[in-house]
Amino acid sequence: RSSAASDVYKRQGLFWDTRIDKINWIRNKEWVIQRAFEYGNDIEIKEIIRFYGIETIKQVIPNIKNKWNSNTRNDNYQKYIL
Repeated sequence: RSSAASDVYKRQGLFWDTRIDKINWIRNKEWVIQRAFEYGNDIEIKEIIRFYGIETIKQVIPNIKNKWNSNTRNDNYQKYIL
């Protein structure tokens, strides 16, 4: 288990539809980042930023095409990244 899993995803609710031990934190980074910025709390979002880095977040978030929960995602992007 990666440090992101142990430090952030103690709250199963963020990944209610997935077994945490089956998440590939590198291959699925876009999905993980999106999920955290849409449903994560302050601690979880900050840990995602620490784990992936600001530059990766800046590459991922603006390229998400899905409009579902985009207001929350964009608000968190503004709050934590810009």
